[in-house]
Amino acid sequence: SGEPWEVLKKAVVKNLGLINASFVGKGAVGGIAGGAWGAVITNCYVDGAVYSNLYTGGLVYTGGLVGNSGPLEISNSRNLAYVGGYYAGGFVGNYDGSEPLTIVNSYNAGTISSNGTYGAFVGFSVGKLIISNSFNVGEKSLSREKLLVVGHHGRDTLIVDNYFYVDSWASNKYGINIDEKELKDGTLAQRLRNYNKDGIDGSVWGQWLGVDDIPQLSGKFVVGSSTLNIVAKTPSVVDGCYQIGTTEELYGFGFIANASLY
Repeated sequence: SGEPWEVLKKAVVKNLGLINASFVGKGAVGGIAGGAWGAVITNCYVDGAVYSNLYTGGLVYTGGLVGNSGPLEISNSRNLAYVGGYYAGGFVGNYDGSEPLTIVNSYNAGTISSNGTYGAFVGFSVGKLIISNSFNVGEKSLSREKLLVVGHHGRDTLIVDNYFYVDSWASNKYGINIDEKELKDGTLAQRLRNYNKDGIDGSVWGQWLGVDDIPQLSGKFVVGSSTLNIVAKTPSVVDGCYQIGTTEELYGFGFIANASLY
């Protein structure tokens, strides 16, 4: 493969959530791993702070989940942490590998602080990246800039599909600009939920309308109060027509109709 090592068996981290985390160090720092080569991370999140001393001539990679990475698969995960460093990313600080780094069904809501190269998902990359069915609502600290999905990447090495961000900055050519109303009213959640491509199932997305300000990886829509709620259900289709027979299916059809406006 060209690397000076061989992956014999992938490390798997799943169903892990870190709350009020605090990771501070030098070099490669991550909420789940400082370095990861040949790993799978699924259904995980980090909330708190992940910080590496700013650039002083050495290699400083900081990621909400992983600091420095080779081949890596991330799915159904989120970064909620403040991430600080020179090469800083919401999920991965630096990526360098012959096999693609994939991030699917995930979102960044953390703040990225950097005086170097930074991105909502990956700070710096010299390998192939595939980012699908995901979104960013995080920010760049200090200047309050919105974040590009990847800070630096090689030409023709970045594939982005069904990626969304809240920003009025039209020059962001990767992804689709949405507004805060679409975050809260279920429109974005439905657009993510409708995704089914290359083995990526968007049905993991959902939202509790009136409670969740952004889509969540809950797998269902919920409408109503905390004591009385309706779980929306996608109606069946017969001869090209939606068959609506319950309140749950009516709400499900409403989400489909709203998303179809796009």
